[in-house]
Amino acid sequence: MTGRPVPEGALYYASSKRRRTVSIDGALRQGVEATALAVRGMLAAATLPPPLAGELAAQRCKGCSLKDRCQPEAGASPALEAVRAHLFDPDA
Repeated sequence: MTGRPVPEGALYYASSKRRRTVSIDGALRQGVEATALAVRGMLAAATLPPPLAGELAAQRCKGCSLKDRCQPEAGASPALEAVRAHLFDPDA
């Protein structure tokens, strides 16, 4: 907007009251652009991404403010997978 380079930014985590400095480079900019396009595509298609599972969920979901609403541990249940497999099967 101002024509000045922005070499770094900061993320502030309210729950831990910590700030993390992030270097802004070409790779990060490309990643942000790709993510923005993907989000726009999901919004246009009215779809949600699949929930995270396993170790990835444990790592990323731990500090997420939406964890109580998303409930990633509920989607990882083997019983739930069994129900989903037959949910729309009229012969089940």
